[in-house]
Amino acid sequence: MNLVYDDSLWKWAADKMEHCPPNPFGNCRAVGLEHQGRIAAVCVYHNFIPQHGRCEISFAADSLKWATLNNIRAFLSVPFEQYGLNAVYTFTAHTNVRALRVNERIGLIQPVLIQDYFGPDLHCVVRRMLKNEYFTRYGMAA
Repeated sequence: MNLVYDDSLWKWAADKMEHCPPNPFGNCRAVGLEHQGRIAAVCVYHNFIPQHGRCEISFAADSLKWATLNNIRAFLSVPFEQYGLNAVYTFTAHTNVRALRVNERIGLIQPVLIQDYFGPDLHCVVRRMLKNEYFTRYGMAA
């Protein structure tokens, strides 16, 4: 799989996500994984707060086949190694079990649950990874 740097890929990602309003990411960056000429997965980097050293990340994919160690490292290297940020966060509906499992598997930890964040009875699971946790788990990208 090859990385594709194309900020318009947020649209591809948004189309795959539940509970996603129009133009959900605002000013954002996006990186995709291309396999056999097609996009297989996208990571969107959004809600940057440079003075706090953080941003949100949102993943979307056609299948879980993309979630290899090297691909995860490639996606996470962007905020930590390229942008020099200290933390990334995900905001995921508590009903999105698949995404929550992926987030946990790749090393994002859960500091908080926000009730009714996405609407009545639709809660938000916030997970995060710090730069030192990224380097401990994944090391430097190639």
